[in-house]
Order: sequence, then structure tokens, then C-alpha cells
Amino acid sequence: MEVKAKLAIKTLGALAAAMLAGIGSANACCPGDGTVAKLAATGLGESAPRATNLAVDPTWRIYEFQREGMLYLQINDASGVVRGAVGRAGELLWVLPMGKDVSRIAVSTLVVPAIAQLVYQTDNFTVHLIPSTSGERWIVTRTK
Repeated sequence: MEVKAKLAIKTLGALAAAMLAGIGSANACCPGDGTVAKLAATGLGESAPRATNLAVDPTWRIYEFQREGMLYLQINDASGVVRGAVGRAGELLWVLPMGKDVSRIAVSTLVVPAIAQLVYQTDNFTVHLIPSTSGERWIVTRTK
């Protein structure tokens, strides 16, 4: 199973890299102060990565990473448990096979339900949380 997941990630990475040929690097804008932050290039999948937490809700730790033109978003809870991760190449979003909530993450451009709570928004990603008795559900969309 692990070999299949690694192969799938490599395949998606190659596809996304081809799609990104010629696109310049992207930056995330820090909420509130108007400055631009450099995104971390390492630490994806770690419980406490050396990256800036930009979540608007203190219950969550949400990080962005950029490596070789690809963007990644990781959602952790306050105790450091990885809840899920999403990759982005241009307009294409995909859920990475990691985290406790991996089966409850949707990447969509559909209408976000009214009960969803905004927990994160940068120039690259917007994250909404839908609380549920069966576990948190997440909707991750492109911001731009």
C-alpha cells in the first residue's frame, strides 16, 4: 500500500510539474499586516513543521509549503496531529494520502455550505471546516 501511495504521489508530482512549466514562484500573504511571507520548502507531514501557522482559528495549525513550483497545504490540530494535506499545481488541487481526516477532505469549487467555518485563507488556499459528530470535514479551495 505504501509503495502505491509513493508511486501515486510521484506520478501526480510529475504531471503537476509539467503543467507548471514556465510559471513563476508564488507567495502567501500574511493576514492582517500586508507583508509577504516566504513559504517553507521542507517539513510537510511533520507534527510541528518550521513553517508559519496562518490559521485564523487557534484550534488549528495550518501551514503552506512550496517546493519546485508546487504548493502544499497541511492541516494539524493544536496537539500536532496531522489531519490532512492538499497539493496544488496551477489550478489543480489534490488530497495527499496523509492525515487522520484524509477521507473527509474535499477539494472543490462548489458552493461552501453556510454551516462551514472559515479557518484559513491566503492568496493560494481557502480552508473551511464543517464540524460533525463523525469527525471534522474540510473543504479546501483555490483562492485565486
